Amino acid sequence: MGSFCPNPGEAESIGRATVIEGSSANALAGAVLVTTGWPVYIKGLPAWNEDTLHKIIIARGQLKKEYHIPGVTGGAELRQGAEDEQFVLEQATWQLK
Repeated sequence: MGSFCPNPGEAESIGRATVIEGSSANALAGAVLVTTGWPVYIKGLPAWNEDTLHKIIIARGQLKKEYHIPGVTGGAELRQGAEDEQFVLEQATWQLK
């Protein structure tokens, strides 16, 4: 696997097998690991269960940057969605630290 990546914003980690450590949380768009830099969505995992939620997790998988959250919709007064791509960990496996 690739190097440990506490900050997935490091360009050399994108598209590679990576190990990420972060705090597990549930977001509207699915399960995430909150790292020192950016949240990383766990692709295909809608939510952490009570045994893994709000715990430190070490996850392994392929780090991608893609439009995981739907784009911005609405007029000038009403906006929801995301303007940029998000970090996503595909084919993820994880364990509690």
